[in-house]
Amino acid sequence: MKKMLVTLAFLNTLFFMSTACSQDDSNYIQPKFEDLGAYTPDDISNWPHAIFSFNDWACTDMQMADNRLGIDPIVRNGSRTTVLAYSSKENIRFTTLRSGENPYDYILQIKDFDADIPQVWIQCSSLDQMAGPITLTPLTSTLKIRLIEAPDNMESLQIVLPGMNDALYLFSGVTEPADGIKNKTLRLTASDGDRTYYLFPMCSDRSWNLDFTISIDGSQYPGTLTIPHGIGAGEALEVDFDFSKMDSGSYNVSYRKAEYGSKPALLASNTFENARYDETFKNKNPYYNVYVLEGSTWKSVEVHNALCSNAPRLHEQIWNDWNNAKKLRDTMCYAQFLNDFAGPVRVRIEKRVPFSQVRVRPSTWDIATELVAANTIEFSLPSWEHRKVSVEFDGDRYHNLFLLPNRPDPAREQYADGSADRYFKNGVYYFGGGKEHILAENAPIKLTSGQTLYIDEGTTLYGRIEARGSNITITGRGTLSGAKLQHVGNQYASGNILIDVLNNNGSNNCSGFKINGITIVDTPSWCLRIFNTDDVTIDNINMIHWILNGDGIDICTGKRISITDCMLRTYDDCITLKVRHNAKPIGPIDDVKIERCQVWTELARGIVVGPECGDMTSLSYKTGGISNVSVSDCVVLEASRANDSNFENAGLGVMAESAGSNAPGVPGPIDNILFEDCVIDDIHSSGRPLSIMARAHRDGKCTVSNITFRNVRIISQNGCRISGIDPQGNIFRTLTFENCDYNGLKISSLDPSFLICTNMDNVTGLKFQ
Repeated sequence: MKKMLVTLAFLNTLFFMSTACSQDDSNYIQPKFEDLGAYTPDDISNWPHAIFSFNDWACTDMQMADNRLGIDPIVRNGSRTTVLAYSSKENIRFTTLRSGENPYDYILQIKDFDADIPQVWIQCSSLDQMAGPITLTPLTSTLKIRLIEAPDNMESLQIVLPGMNDALYLFSGVTEPADGIKNKTLRLTASDGDRTYYLFPMCSDRSWNLDFTISIDGSQYPGTLTIPHGIGAGEALEVDFDFSKMDSGSYNVSYRKAEYGSKPALLASNTFENARYDETFKNKNPYYNVYVLEGSTWKSVEVHNALCSNAPRLHEQIWNDWNNAKKLRDTMCYAQFLNDFAGPVRVRIEKRVPFSQVRVRPSTWDIATELVAANTIEFSLPSWEHRKVSVEFDGDRYHNLFLLPNRPDPAREQYADGSADRYFKNGVYYFGGGKEHILAENAPIKLTSGQTLYIDEGTTLYGRIEARGSNITITGRGTLSGAKLQHVGNQYASGNILIDVLNNNGSNNCSGFKINGITIVDTPSWCLRIFNTDDVTIDNINMIHWILNGDGIDICTGKRISITDCMLRTYDDCITLKVRHNAKPIGPIDDVKIERCQVWTELARGIVVGPECGDMTSLSYKTGGISNVSVSDCVVLEASRANDSNFENAGLGVMAESAGSNAPGVPGPIDNILFEDCVIDDIHSSGRPLSIMARAHRDGKCTVSNITFRNVRIISQNGCRISGIDPQGNIFRTLTFENCDYNGLKISSLDPSFLICTNMDNVTGLKFQ
């Protein structure tokens, strides 16, 4: 009996033990890992592991193990679990190592941000999912840098990785910066060869601009590699720096990218110039940095601001705002530099705010740009003839950049003799020293026959010029500015003319005026007015003016006039040929050649023959007329605000009216005018490409004859106003349109889409060829 009782007690104990064990097993989960073959590192089971369980209020359980075999069953307590494996304990830390705290206090954080970190693999899932296989996937990304044929004298390659994370929040499995977004700096030497780095994922999936600097023999060669969408969790990025062509002046940077465990494929390869950087003018301008490649150096170029006027949008508001009191003018920029242009010249431009698109005009020059770094483009100016350009970002023509290069002046040494920054001797006014020289409003430079004004490179002269006589020269490579002169007006601007060549002595015997090489900005009225002067040479000058009726070049009576290689931006007419009532004596204009000019008129006309043409009836001299004018290889970059009621304003035009505003009489004849090989380059939709017109006059009819437009291209992306022939009762004879086109469509007849004539009764000899 006693033996039976002992047996029953033993069986009862076994039953209760079995029941207790069954209850304990239900409260635990035994982790089961399932690796993804070749995708998973071979030794991951030997890495340190960590498991954290959470409910919504606290960490319910945690454990750390030196390897996978050391992991205990997971307590069923909570709603989600994070499992980690990391290849090393170096340079990482867990912020909290006890359970029961707020779940957001549990963070895996990098200790030294710039030092190496281990690989980290993770599974973040619900607690119920832990009963199935645990499949860890990579949290860290892999970056492999390879140096190919790195030169022995390379001290370092430094790479900055922007927008990096340094913390993993274990409750959510999300990486976020613990103390703000950081940039990680990598540094390699020539002996490193290949280096592999592990990284926490980036803070965003935006483009990743990796700025790098190569140091060789004390010289630094910076560059930027742009990787779209950056690098994400588990991705592998390989970047090769290939120096095998370093002796030829360049090196190559290429990258490959793939999901972790896949073979990376080549995505991009960029060639960088082996060039140093001169940063003399870096960030001196708030809008642009400009560099020019000279040998192996990117030489920084000074960038200047200039006001301009947005006529299409603001004309009514800024009319009569002579001194810009309303602050409605915009700010464009221009950059000048010297180069001999023995071949194409490489230019780098950094716009100091982000942009999406860029365009370099004239568009017919087909200058292609290359994005080489964040907000930075490069392109080549192909030749001396094709060097002056407008660089326009995101279609903005009122904050654009003009590049105005020049060749060094071979005559400079005879003026810049080092004796002084400013002098007058031997008939020469010299201003130099790279300084600003300011003249009083009532103290202009007065040039007389045989004298020269020289404005040296890098120098700005504030003031105005009066020229009276023959054989007068204005030259140099500097800038003449009217910014410090009074800008006043009533119906029209009445400030001083900036360069006034006024040979109104009644004899009409002055000749030989020359101006070349300088840039002129901010005129208070007309800029360059030339009265009664023959044999005029205007070559390679630039203008930027914002004031209303601020004409660029006004030729008022003269013969044998040459205007070449100029880039002009004005509110009013850029180039106009006139016979004015206030000329003494009034005389015709004859034999004018305008070649290779770029014109940009905000409101009026780009190049116009006229409008004032003298008076054949009522004035005492009864003379005038404009004849034998050729305009060739010119580009109209902008024209806008053409009138609905008449054809006065146009990119290229012929216009006849009497010798002065509201003057009676009949204008002199306009004859033998040729526009050839010109381009209307995508002007504003309110602009008019071409116009031939004459005002009606009660005293008689004027004659406009032998007008030819040959090989004129009209390029228009958004449409523009129609071109027109408007005789207004005057006599128009022999008007020829030869091989002209609108967006590639040949203009072969009058067409309401391209070209109209208001009254054919007054036109004879209209031809299309």
